[in-house]
Amino acid sequence: MKIRANNKDYHYNNSNDEPKTLAEFLQRNGFECNKVLVALNDNIVKICDLESTPIKDNDVLDIMNFVGGG
Repeated sequence: MKIRANNKDYHYNNSNDEPKTLAEFLQRNGFECNKVLVALNDNIVKICDLESTPIKDNDVLDIMNFVGGG
């Protein structure tokens, strides 16, 4: 399985290691699900749907972090 996230390729050679959902992919790669905006294949995914949204081979993710300032 290959996932492209923020122009970086992530490869998974063993089906046991493949993330099954967007939330699992994000958590494995150091993102906090409640602090990001995710586009999956150019479609925005609501935070409440990250746990139930499957991820598959050749998906493309754009992940944006929320940053506070003042």
